[in-house]
Amino acid sequence: MRAIQIQAAGAKPTVTEIPAPTEVAADQVRVHVAASALSNLAKRVAMGAHYSADDVYPKPLVSMVWEPWMMGHMSILTIH
Repeated sequence: MRAIQIQAAGAKPTVTEIPAPTEVAADQVRVHVAASALSNLAKRVAMGAHYSADDVYPKPLVSMVWEPWMMGHMSILTIH
């Protein structure tokens, strides 16, 4: 799978190859992303900083489970 990465504001996007997402459940997909591609909020969530009373945020450091609530919190655009 190819992805467009933007390293910083105003920087030229780069196209890279990344592992394809894998389905975890009907409404979840595991996506492997570099830490630099995550927003500060998503980084804190991945490290265990929870903002949900239901404790539904994912915790893995190597990969993240994408869920609908994360829309707008990841700085990576995947193209098929």
